[in-house]
Amino acid sequence: MLKAIKENVVYTVTEQTAARYQADGFDIVEELPDGSRRIVQHGAGKVIPYDQYLAVEAEVKRTRAELKALRGLIEAQTKQKKAPAKKPAKK
Repeated sequence: MLKAIKENVVYTVTEQTAARYQADGFDIVEELPDGSRRIVQHGAGKVIPYDQYLAVEAEVKRTRAELKALRGLIEAQTKQKKAPAKKPAKK
């Protein structure tokens, strides 16, 4: 069964009318037998608030910096393992 959902408004729709609701900004979802919902089509004209965008952008920058640092650690450990072991000098 398909439903059109936008904010707190929910309509039961058919496949023929789903495109009209999707064009009006409704998400078209399919109800699964276990009671959960799967989004079939996202509503047109969706945007996110600018402050939410900035928060995600900051998180991406932090994650990239962390990834770069971890890659540096991995390279350093790999170089240590590949370095030939020095043998003790014989007397």
